[in-house]
Amino acid sequence: MTLILGLTILSIVIIGYVSINSILRAGQSAQVVSNDVLQQQAEDFLLQVTADNAAAAASEFEDLRLDTDHIAQFIANVYSNRDDFASQTFWRAEDSLFEGPDGQYING
Repeated sequence: MTLILGLTILSIVIIGYVSINSILRAGQSAQVVSNDVLQQQAEDFLLQVTADNAAAAASEFEDLRLDTDHIAQFIANVYSNRDDFASQTFWRAEDSLFEGPDGQYING
């Protein structure tokens, strides 16, 4: 009877140890897997944010390039046609602007 009781207790202890050990290993495995998944999600998110920011910056730079091209064309046109701007028929600042009491210019 003591032998059966001893074997039963030994079986319960062994099964308990194996069960607890399996649960701990499953928990550690789940922790590793979830850590890898979270790290991959963070990397994907950062890559997406970086790509979106780069696309927005590229768009802004393209707009800036187009504006610069327009300004360069305008300036080239002005310098190519200097005679059109050399006439005395244009408004002269000296005739219409006066210096105010605080040093500011006043339209007269």
